[in-house]
Amino acid sequence: MQKEIITKKIFTDRVRSHIADNKWEDLIKLFPGAEEAGVANTLLKSASRKVGEYLYSSKRYYEAIIFSNKARSRDPKTKSTFNLFVNSLQMFFNENVEEFSQKDLSEFKQAILPIIDFHKLKFPAHRKIVDSTDHMFRRIDYRIKYVVKEVEESKVTFRVQQIKNSLYGDMTSEEVQQEFARLLVPKLRERLDEEENSEEEKKNSKKKPNGKKKKGKKKDK
Repeated sequence: MQKEIITKKIFTDRVRSHIADNKWEDLIKLFPGAEEAGVANTLLKSASRKVGEYLYSSKRYYEAIIFSNKARSRDPKTKSTFNLFVNSLQMFFNENVEEFSQKDLSEFKQAILPIIDFHKLKFPAHRKIVDSTDHMFRRIDYRIKYVVKEVEESKVTFRVQQIKNSLYGDMTSEEVQQEFARLLVPKLRERLDEEENSEEEKKNSKKKPNGKKKKGKKKDK
């Protein structure tokens, strides 16, 4: 226990020091260890937000997505953090639009749509930011259907996978519940429909067939 406390303090001090000295590259390298050591969420939120801003200004958009989402997941109600996340998404998409394969686009959309839907339902004040993503999603759908061809691996496949894994790993508990419900409800409905049809078939099988009744033989007079 004492060892964990010391480790946490060491990482906490380093995070604060890197923020104070604007050592963002050092903070990026330190961040996984700080998360593992259990550094306070308030400090990690501030650190990831500042790193996200640094990466965005450096035009490293896929990394900006990852770090702005780390800040967003720790404090989803902050409008400016969500705006940074969405801007990073849009810039990454616009910068690489010609490089995406069909699978890349599908997985990119699949990873970000639950987050956008979560903010749409949970935070009415974020509606304008949410609505700003409509054009991007329309372009994604259009390109999947009419433009891009499937390839085994594109120039952005690895980065899309990094984004996808990070976003799923940093979901809020409410987002996890929402995504679980989204995936589970259709399966439950399908299962209920199957059970209902099965019961109906059983009832029908118990009914006698509507065939003609056999006439009895007439007795001789």
